[in-house]
Amino acid sequence: MVPLAERILFATDFSECSEWAFQYARGWAKACEAELDVVHVLAVPPYLNMGATVPKIYLDEQRKMVGPKLGSAVDRAKTEGIHAVSHELAGGSANEINRLALKIGADLIFVGTHGWTGLDYVLFGSTAERVVSRACCPVITVRRPPPSPHETQEERGSPQGKAGQEHPGGGPVPSHLLVPMDFSDYSQEAVEYAFHVAREFDVSVTLLHVREPAPYGFDFTLIPRGDHERKTQEVEKRIKELARVFQSKGISTSFLLKDPPGPDAILEGAQECQADLIVMGTHGRRGISRVFMGSVASAVLRRAPIPVLTVKSPKFAPNHPRRAKEPNPA
Repeated sequence: MVPLAERILFATDFSECSEWAFQYARGWAKACEAELDVVHVLAVPPYLNMGATVPKIYLDEQRKMVGPKLGSAVDRAKTEGIHAVSHELAGGSANEINRLALKIGADLIFVGTHGWTGLDYVLFGSTAERVVSRACCPVITVRRPPPSPHETQEERGSPQGKAGQEHPGGGPVPSHLLVPMDFSDYSQEAVEYAFHVAREFDVSVTLLHVREPAPYGFDFTLIPRGDHERKTQEVEKRIKELARVFQSKGISTSFLLKDPPGPDAILEGAQECQADLIVMGTHGRRGISRVFMGSVASAVLRRAPIPVLTVKSPKFAPNHPRRAKEPNPA
């Protein structure tokens, strides 16, 4: 069987969010016995002439500060028995991260997210979301949860003692997965990946489906209630069957049915089943398409207090080295 992850890429900007994500990345690398690549991208505006004197001086000064921090991160991973290397790049953060992921054949990317919403999100955007939308492999985004009133300073800097298990010598690995699904190709790819994660870590799973709202006709009258109820029953039947498939493979599995809106239902479901990882599919929309159509995955990513593992379809890019190792879907 192909391992869940042989090579993990962790992208850092050395913020508190990144530090939190780094502990998760080390935990997964340790548990999966995977190599860990640590990358920092020196953000360079695309209009700058990199051959000019001033930008060159700026980058040299940045490298002097970044080098020791990258070295320290790699050393911390090595003390935990993880084979780790560092990469220092310059350019657009998301583009460089995804380009490196494809180059090294990363199976999984870890990145911290500030969870910006509203005006902050409009002004600053989100590197994490851009990584997700363009990634050649699944991505785990980690947002630093807001501190609780009783949280000590020591707990604030570490995910230890939270819902997730703590892997010896590393950060936490999941103990319960929440898997939202709408039976699209994207969500079914995520369900399959969640199955492999559950087997890898021997954890339980909750499948979640958000019911469709009662449909209206062109004259704004309700579609016959019986049709809507039959569709709801069919969905419930399908999710029960899927839960039985998981159970037949020795995975403790339950399911939830929730009412829209989708992001709220997913976050409520995660809290209800005490999940410590959300595994969900994403269309990977970007640009004007995402502005107009939005994205449930993006909304969950910005608001979830627990890590979110996003999977596109296919989960690995066509030119990704992992595709050659994956079994034929047929």
